[in-house]
Order: sequence, then C-alpha cells, then structure tokens
Amino acid sequence: MIKGIVYWGLPQQTEKSNDLTRYRVTNNTVILSALLAAPFLVRAIHWGIDLRIIALSLSEALLILSFLSLRWFRSPLVGVHFALSGIALGTLGAVYSNGGFGHVASGWLYVLPLFAGLMGGVHAGMIWTGFSLVSIAAFWFASSLGIVLPVLTPGPDQASFDKLQQLMQFLAIAGCMLAYLYQVKEVDDALLGKIKHLNQEVADRKKAELDAFAASRTKSEFFASMSHELRTPLNSVIGFSERLIRRRINNAGGENLEGDREYDALRSIHDNGKNLLAMINGLLSLAKIEAGQESLIRSPINLPLLLNSLVDEFQPLALSNNLVLENTLTKDCEIYADESKIKQVFVNLISNALKYTEEGQVEISGITGLGPNGGNQVSVSVKDTGVGISEEEQGQLFDPYFDKSLHKQGDVKALGLGLPITKRLVELHDGVISVSSVVGRGSEFTVCLPEICMVGARPEIPVLEPANKGGMLTNK
Repeated sequence: MIKGIVYWGLPQQTEKSNDLTRYRVTNNTVILSALLAAPFLVRAIHWGIDLRIIALSLSEALLILSFLSLRWFRSPLVGVHFALSGIALGTLGAVYSNGGFGHVASGWLYVLPLFAGLMGGVHAGMIWTGFSLVSIAAFWFASSLGIVLPVLTPGPDQASFDKLQQLMQFLAIAGCMLAYLYQVKEVDDALLGKIKHLNQEVADRKKAELDAFAASRTKSEFFASMSHELRTPLNSVIGFSERLIRRRINNAGGENLEGDREYDALRSIHDNGKNLLAMINGLLSLAKIEAGQESLIRSPINLPLLLNSLVDEFQPLALSNNLVLENTLTKDCEIYADESKIKQVFVNLISNALKYTEEGQVEISGITGLGPNGGNQVSVSVKDTGVGISEEEQGQLFDPYFDKSLHKQGDVKALGLGLPITKRLVELHDGVISVSSVVGRGSEFTVCLPEICMVGARPEIPVLEPANKGGMLTNK
C-alpha cells in the first residue's frame, strides 16, 4: 500500500528500462529531500528568520513541482533539475545564514553532487558538482576577504541545530547509498532477466534444431521406405507397358500406328510411369543429400571423354529435334571426383537444354586454369538457344519443388528437382554452379569445379578471373 502511494501517478512502463528506475529514484529522493527540509523550515518559522523561511519555502515549492513534473512529463530529467534547483537553493540559504563556508551547514554542498549523480546520472552529476565547487570557491573567497556572513541561529540553540544538521546530512547520505543500491539491484535484476531470456532462447533453438534433425531423419527414412515400395510396382507398370507396346507394334505388321488410341494410351502409361519413377528417384536423392547421407567415391575422370560420351548419348534426341549438340572442350584434363555424380550433373544440364530449345544449338565448352583462390579449377558451360529464364525465376531456379512458369501445367517434370539436385551435387565437390539467361535468347549454366589435375604439358597456366554476370570464367 505504501509503495502504491509513493509511486502514485508515475509511469509504469518506459521505452528505456533505466528511465523507469530513474523515475522511481528521483521520486524517492524528492520525497526524502522534502522531509529533510521540513524540520529546518519549522525551526526557521519558530525563530522568525525571514531569509531561511523564504529560501526553504522556495526549496519545498520546487521539490513539490519536481514531484508533479515526474507525473506530467515523459522524461524524468525535468523533475530531476527542478529537485536539484530546490535542494541547491535551500543549501545556499543554509550556508549563508550559518556563517558561510567552514560551518556545519556547508556539508550540504557535498551532499548536492551525490543527489545530482543519483537522480540525473553522469551529466547532471558533473553540472551540479561544478555548481558546488563554484559555491565553495565563492564562500571561501568571501571569507578570505574578511567578509563576515551572518549567523542567524539563536546562540542557545546553535549546538542543537548543528547536531540536527549533522543528523540530516547523515540521513541524506544514507538515503543516497540506499537509492544507489536500489539502482544496482534493478540493473542486476534486469540483467539476470535478459540472461534467463537468452538461455531460454538458446534452449528453444537447440530443441528446434533437434526437432528439425529428427524431422529430417524421419523424412529421409520415409522417402527411403516409400521409394522402395513405389518403385517396385512402377517398374512392373513400366515393364508390362513396354511389352504391350512391342506386342502392339508386332501385331501391326509394319502399319503406321500414329493416331492409334490403344498405342497412344500405352505410350502415355509408359512415359508417365518413367517420369514418376524419375521424380521418386530425385526425391530420394535430394533427401539423402539434405540429410548429409550422400558420400563421394572419388576417382580420376577424363572430363572431355565423359562429355563426349554424353554428347553421343543425347545426339539422337538432338537430331530428332533438328538441334546441333556439340562439345568444344577438347583439351585433355582430369578431375578427381565422383564419376556417377558428375555425370548426373551434366546429364541434367544437357537434358534441360535440349528440352527447352526448339531451334538452334546446345554447346558445351570449358576452360581450365587457376581460380581466384590460387587453386586449379575447371569451368564447364552448357549453353543453349532456348526459351530462356526470367530474372525473377533465376533467383528461385535452384530451390526444390519450385514450379517454373515456363513448364507446362500438370507436367510432373515441372517439379524442378533436377536443378536443385545438380546444385547440391556440385556443392558436394566444393564447386559452384551459376546461371545467365535472357528470355527468348537462351540460357547458360556454368559449373566450376576445383582441384583438377591437368594432363599433358602446359607451359603456362592461364589465370581465371571471377565469374562475370553470366557466371562464365574468363582467361586473363
């Protein structure tokens, strides 16, 4: 109840946590100062000392104004300086009317900076410390000039009045110490609260990481289990559809089956089955890579030979679409990598290039040399003259399950697992993949693989500049 009365009208919340503490400390100091000044005002009235009555009355008025301003203004500093002005006025009146510097009353000049620092902080403390020093210097200078200041306290009451001032000064200093300890406690409590909050955040994040790891592991186990369960019937569907297609072709006896509904239905079953199987395999591969379960079996790979074999593999598809597919990387070089995964990378890139190129060509090119970090690198690009990719889609191109707008609606290939898998396989080899594309002109995907071993004599190794906007490394 007492706490409610003392803090009546004070803000309960502030933007800065230390402002709330300053409001309360200033409020308590104002109340303490008013209580300490009251006995001196009563005695001044009893003795009829007009100077003290005026000084102490103004002091009490300023303290009351400070008490109210703490409830009117959003900043405690206004109330702080009202209170310090009142304390300073009462202090000057006490020192002047008790004979000047050197008497018991001059001790209030030492108390004033304590109040200032306690209520207003370092800045206010420095200001009012300067005021006290100037006041002490002025009274000392007046005394050195022989100026005698009045002692207005009646002679018989002087000793008791001095003892009262000493007692009040002790209570003022004790109050300052208690208020300081209160501030320290408030800061400690706030700091402990923040530490507790941070510890809780750390615990929550650790729990979230464990939950995410468990969820990823469960997802991987689910994909591994379901892929096996799905691939078995799918392989049967694909196999039986192939047998039915061959039987239908044999029964046709050389007849053109174009437009035959039964033949088209069987082809649709076969093609969509293979597409679905490819999607399941892609999901499983992606899950293994994301779970960190994919390992590399490195061996020396003749890169031009590998790319030439892929060109030969895709050449029938390119010719059927009237496209030119060629590999211009002829310089012998070897990379120490996982052959199956590197092959999958370029299979995905070449198949995508052929898939979305209606006319023109698909070109595979590459350069070898020193990269920006000083290590040996090889940069291989797959460039097409297809539909191209917009800048908006390029930013999401390697995100799993992103449905590219250039794909047909409902096509299972539109899930876009090939490029995310390609990116992760390249990163498994500590490599980088980048893309440059213009809508309507084509796309260029560049794979940069580090740590290559060049085969054959090379008198000078060209230095590769950092990738340009298109992601292609250039010779310097």
